[in-house]
Amino acid sequence: MKLAALVCAIAMLAEQPAEACSCPPPPPPCEVYSRVGLVFTGEVTSLGKGAYYTTSATFAIDEVFKGPGSPGTIVIQGGGMCGATFEQGKKYFVYAYDDGGVWRAS
Repeated sequence: MKLAALVCAIAMLAEQPAEACSCPPPPPPCEVYSRVGLVFTGEVTSLGKGAYYTTSATFAIDEVFKGPGSPGTIVIQGGGMCGATFEQGKKYFVYAYDDGGVWRAS
């Protein structure tokens, strides 16, 4: 009887998918807006590689809703394990936070 229970327990555990990491779903936009320092819309004009598997995206800013600056260009770090991903030529609504002088989006 104990052997059957052990086999069942192992079989149940073996059926669970393994995940290297999992990222929580994003919070509601109004909550994010209050926690970040920069919110804008813009188009990705170029992409580069950042540190630790991140991506450096240069944006042509269309409109700033919160934070410093005005329409122009800005570099945002994204990617990594749970960071935002960007594609060149696409437009985005970006929520970014200042990480020691580097703007990041996740």
